[in-house]
Amino acid sequence: MMNRITGMSVVFYGAYAVLLLLPMGLQMIGEKRFSAATSKKV
Repeated sequence: MMNRITGMSVVFYGAYAVLLLLPMGLQMIGEKRFSAATSKKV
């Protein structure tokens, strides 16, 4: 059987998930800002 997840484990899992998803999130934000900036010029 699996052991229960402790509070510190939740913190570390959350930080790890943020680190893994950060590049994708920044990419999506950058694409939205770039498309908004280019659509205003035209």
